Amino acid sequence: MVKRLLAGDRRSAARLITLVENEMDDHHKVMGLVYPHTGQAMILGITGTGNKREYIESIIEQQNDPYSVVEEVLDTYLLPGE
Repeated sequence: MVKRLLAGDRRSAARLITLVENEMDDHHKVMGLVYPHTGQAMILGITGTGNKREYIESIIEQQNDPYSVVEEVLDTYLLPGE
């Protein structure tokens, strides 16, 4: 399934995301196989209440730079008032 993900198969991506999120089967193995293909990817988890998904999607739509997205999220959720 990882090979299909790397080839761009969205269904495989969805299944692997679910597998990893739910810590099913060999989720650590899957992460190890996929991570070398992520380039300069960053992992950022946002928890708590609020409308985070729509907020992050709106930032992504406005800015095509992933570092800008991370900076905006950090400014809003983690560094308020600084």
